[in-house]
Amino acid sequence: VGTATRTEVEGLMTKTAGVQIALRVPPDTGRRADVLAKKMAARDATIAAMGSITRTAVLRAALLRGLEQLEREYSAK
Repeated sequence: VGTATRTEVEGLMTKTAGVQIALRVPPDTGRRADVLAKKMAARDATIAAMGSITRTAVLRAALLRGLEQLEREYSAK
């Protein structure tokens, strides 16, 4: 796992223009995102320099990475 660039972190931590989608997630998913936010801030100097990372930012990153993985998976077939 690489470190995030400042632009990537800023994009994840701020409201960017785009489509708003409301999702309900299980309570455990919210807790997992909270734990991961702390780990990301502790291990990534870029994220730490930006201040605290939110649950929403973690879930945005997870969504983007998941979409990228699915796109790779389905473009190969």
